[in-house]
Amino acid sequence: MKSKKIVSFLVAVLLVVSIVSGSVYAEKSPNDELNVLLIKESKALKINKDVKKKVKDNKKYEDDYAGVYIDDDGILNINLVNNVEEVSNLIDSNEVKYNKVKNSFKKLDQTMKFLTPRMNELGITSLSLDEMKNKVVIYLKQPDEKAIKKINKLVEKGAVEIQEQKLEVVTTADIINGSKAVIGGGALTVGFAAKDSSGNEGFVTAGHLSASTGSSAKINNKTVGTLQSKKFGSSVDAAFVKAQSGIFVTDYTPTKKFTNGNVYEYATTSSSDLVQGKTIYAYGQVSGKQTGKILVAYHTEIYAGKTMTNIVKSSYKAIKGDSGAAVATYLYKGSGSADYVVMGVQSASALTNGNWTSDSYTLFTRVDKIFSSLGLSNP
Repeated sequence: MKSKKIVSFLVAVLLVVSIVSGSVYAEKSPNDELNVLLIKESKALKINKDVKKKVKDNKKYEDDYAGVYIDDDGILNINLVNNVEEVSNLIDSNEVKYNKVKNSFKKLDQTMKFLTPRMNELGITSLSLDEMKNKVVIYLKQPDEKAIKKINKLVEKGAVEIQEQKLEVVTTADIINGSKAVIGGGALTVGFAAKDSSGNEGFVTAGHLSASTGSSAKINNKTVGTLQSKKFGSSVDAAFVKAQSGIFVTDYTPTKKFTNGNVYEYATTSSSDLVQGKTIYAYGQVSGKQTGKILVAYHTEIYAGKTMTNIVKSSYKAIKGDSGAAVATYLYKGSGSADYVVMGVQSASALTNGNWTSDSYTLFTRVDKIFSSLGLSNP
């Protein structure tokens, strides 16, 4: 009989909670305050689904809706240009804050779309639709007076903020020995389980690897699968490795287990789960488990010769070799419990001379973009 081996997928694990049958329950511990915050944040995501349906996707409020974010207290903040009272009556929750602001989400999104194809011409390195600031933040390598004047002539001044980009953004794959997943000589991190349209199971990792499709994927020097598809560009940096199975070979079965034996429930494709300020976790094969927050849910950045749009800017630590690490979070289920779910995979980091500093940030690709681009789904 063929032997079965398990490929463990490296995703973030929060140590202060226990996971039972895919659900998370807060424990009494010195970290109770953190547990309470996580439950609040998970509730905020649940409320945001209602906000998306009734307000964001409602044409009646397209000039009023101005974005959402989760504050330091774990509370969902809804930004509105007008009709604050009317919208508040639509949302059945007292755990929400309403902020009257100047710029609608529609205006900020249009500003992003206008500037994106002009980034190289204007010397822009990245764009962030910052819902907390209610502005599009424009990053320039050299924000001199001439460059700033040129931008201000093209866009509404009150809708943007210009900052200097001091960091170098690099993809986080590296050619090293002893890595967790080696594909064509490039060392990455195994992300999470998925299956293709034919039902073949495997795992997702980063797509900026140099290996060609058909290359073998190895873990601990043992072939576990084959690189079936990859994409690096637009809004996707992801690859799919089909797990090895068949006659006369060892079968490798993808699982939803974390490296410590816990499990995640599923990979979420809901864009309403991606909210600025949400606590998230990443697990790279170099950096290990890391905690951070979503800094910007709608971000555009030029790196490795690609203009990457609709990626997520975050604060968890990731360095070379962590590419492909799954990014996970908690979604509230009710009764003090939440599912632990995957939101995306690590793509690139902003570093100083290759090192992580206090100003560094990370970029990850969303699950919904990965699934639609590579034709994948949850197993």
